[in-house]
Amino acid sequence: MDGCTQFSCTGDVVDAVDMYPWDNRLEMTCDMGAGASGGPMATTDGRIVGANSHVDTDDQDQRVNDHLYSSDHGDQAVAVINAINAAN
Repeated sequence: MDGCTQFSCTGDVVDAVDMYPWDNRLEMTCDMGAGASGGPMATTDGRIVGANSHVDTDDQDQRVNDHLYSSDHGDQAVAVINAINAAN
């Protein structure tokens, strides 16, 4: 990837609760590689439901699978954004 071409992945986004039972993390299979952080996870109608934040790595910091993870930007995240906007 050269940073000049836009890449994307399509597929199912699932609840990664088995890996992170203490939060509402989303998981998507995507082999896009480094540089996907901050990119949106979106529905087919364009609604953003998360932002790519991390991958699984081993002790040598090498990626071990093609999973991307995001926090779920559901109702709680929307409420925080609305509260910040109302305070400004």
